[in-house]
Amino acid sequence: MTGSRGIEPAATGIVPAHAQATIETDLEASDRTAIHIETDKPLHKPGETVHLRALVFDDHRHAAANIALTLTIKDPESKTLLEVPLTTTRFGIAFYDWKTTRQLATGDCEASFELESDSDNSGPASNTIRIQRYELPGFSVTATMDHGYYLDGQTPTVRIHAGYLFG
Repeated sequence: MTGSRGIEPAATGIVPAHAQATIETDLEASDRTAIHIETDKPLHKPGETVHLRALVFDDHRHAAANIALTLTIKDPESKTLLEVPLTTTRFGIAFYDWKTTRQLATGDCEASFELESDSDNSGPASNTIRIQRYELPGFSVTATMDHGYYLDGQTPTVRIHAGYLFG
């Protein structure tokens, strides 16, 4: 028998052999679906509307269109206030406008978006919504001119006063 270079293997001391190895392992495929949650602002008063939006990406990091998910909102004591089914748009966006009541307890509410049970996603994505009573500060601004009217060529002088109202 002649090798690939025309040399007999026995002459070189090399004996052709075939090696074989077997490696066994369990592979786990996981769904890397990502859900990003946004609200319109970080702080809300009882009685305001909270605009919630979830952007869902599939495991290829593309927008996940027509995906069923559930929005759950819980109060500061973890009582479920709302549970609503949603479906993502063709751009992977699910949105909901939550109208809070004036009697809603202040504190941190939790909004969570969870993919329907037929998905392999590991769990819900959640976001904290702070509900707090607050009053916007009031300001008073006045402008006083040095004359009641001006003729062409005159330079007006205006005094502006801004005051913070409190109490």
